[in-house]
Amino acid sequence: MQAGERNILWLLVAGSLGISLFLTLWLFFSDTFGIVSDLSDQKIGTIFAKSSKWLLATAFIATILLLVKRIFLKNPGERTLNILLLVAVLNLILIVPELGLRAYGFQYMSGVQFGYPKPEQFYHFRSDPNLFWVFDKNQAGVNAQGFHAAEFSAKQKENWRILFLGDSCTFQGYPDLVESILNIRALPYKKQVESINLSVPGYSSHQGRKIAELYGDEIEADLVVVFFGWNDHWRAYREPDHQKQIPQKQQPSLFVKMISKIRMVQALNRLTTKPPSPLLTNRVPPEHYKENLTAIARKFKKQSIPIIFLTAPSSHQRLGFPEKLVILQSVTDAQTAIKEHNLYNDIARQVARENGLLLLDLSNAMEATGNLTTLFTEDGIHFTPQGLNVVAYLISQTIETQVWPKTPEMRADLSAKIGISARHEKPN
Repeated sequence: MQAGERNILWLLVAGSLGISLFLTLWLFFSDTFGIVSDLSDQKIGTIFAKSSKWLLATAFIATILLLVKRIFLKNPGERTLNILLLVAVLNLILIVPELGLRAYGFQYMSGVQFGYPKPEQFYHFRSDPNLFWVFDKNQAGVNAQGFHAAEFSAKQKENWRILFLGDSCTFQGYPDLVESILNIRALPYKKQVESINLSVPGYSSHQGRKIAELYGDEIEADLVVVFFGWNDHWRAYREPDHQKQIPQKQQPSLFVKMISKIRMVQALNRLTTKPPSPLLTNRVPPEHYKENLTAIARKFKKQSIPIIFLTAPSSHQRLGFPEKLVILQSVTDAQTAIKEHNLYNDIARQVARENGLLLLDLSNAMEATGNLTTLFTEDGIHFTPQGLNVVAYLISQTIETQVWPKTPEMRADLSAKIGISARHEKPN
């Protein structure tokens, strides 16, 4: 073998292993130090172009090449070179694509299609015949029922328990903030406020209704706070929520679980699976949205448990609707999406009024604030940390001024407290 050919082969070996090592370091530093926050929505090339990552990659490969040359090229045996060449080829075929897909943020889990945001973008889920999907209970902090909550237990006498039902907006964490605020304000009553957050990203009112039916009695709530609306009016896939049926699957073996987590397998699955097109109907049509909210209301009202319905706020009316959701086919067009969202908020107001329930009109309250960009993330749906604080404050004030005065164990002189834009709707 000529010296030139040998050097080219050594360069291939060094480059192959260098790319793998670079991608491994990229993933390590991304996970450890948060260098990459969301690659799923960006091109990896754009990330590199805006930083010095390609220079780092070149320097890294050059370093590996020099080390290999220093160690092996003194008396390189042809057999050694052939073995390393085989390793390099296998590395380029198997390892580099896998690491590249992971660095890009690619993930594909076949299952129920429903719109935006896809749950698998945030967490790993398992299918559920009643709720479609719940959290994998093998994750830290997930209880036996598949929620990011403590294990269900009998309520202690000194506890005052709030059940939160909702989607990814609720899952962002304002229930914990409400608990912290109210525990300070509940000191005179010698009560410990406890929040039970059974929200899950992607959930609609259909799933909220199922949770109420399945676990409403077990929770022993003193108050229920309900936030739905977004996922309900995304376009449905295959069929609307009330017609979906999730077959009960056998638990996959450990081998199948391991294989299914390989990104190359997921990519092949994605390439060979034709994604369904969204329907022209919503996941939860307006009439079913009203039915679901009414069912939740009647479930707890029958037990004399107070309920607060929240309208879903956004920045879309003032700052515009994100084009991304149109591209993803979650909605037909921006104008229709804004109109439908207003309709679903009106339905929540109507259900509260017809059932004599509390309504915290977050939509109007946050619309009236100044700079919405400080309250909402770029999608105009989810909350920034400041937005979460505002939501928690409004809910806490509603509870303190509208719920506690009618709760015997929490009654006190609240005349000095500040009122907010929540009202008690009386039935017609």
